[in-house]
Formats: sequence, structure tokens, C-alpha cells
Amino acid sequence: MSKQTVLKFLKTIKRGANRLLYRLDVKLLPVFAINGFSASFYYAFISRSFYREHLAVLRGRLHYQKSLSNISDSSVLLRRNV
Repeated sequence: MSKQTVLKFLKTIKRGANRLLYRLDVKLLPVFAINGFSASFYYAFISRSFYREHLAVLRGRLHYQKSLSNISDSSVLLRRNV
């Protein structure tokens, strides 16, 4: 087998696996959409699509808590309440 044939075969396998995972994901959505805990489990262990958003929210909350001791003209509290 040539290198191109092997690469083409591997790409076909990858596409098939991705399609299978997508179909499985769609079938499992109703199960994980039941409540907040199951949704958090889904995004923690199955789909990492909101990883950066979760991190940004936690960092924003941390920044807010730290800023409470030093409120200036452009504080996090003012930006949150506007």
C-alpha cells in the first residue's frame, strides 16, 4: 500500500468515527438536558466546547472578589452593574 492510500483510508476511518460520535451525541442530548448536574457532567467529560467559557467565568468571579477590597473609578463592580 502506498502512503497516500493509507492516509486516505485513515481519513475515511476518522470521518466515519466522527459521524458515529455525532449521532451518539445527538441521541444522548435528551439525557443530559434533564437538569443542571447532568448538563455540567456532559460539558465536563463528554464535550469540552465550553471549556474556555467556564474558565473565563471563574476567572471573572475571582477578579471580582479580589477587586472588592480595592474599588476604583473603573471597578469590576461598576462594569457588572451597568
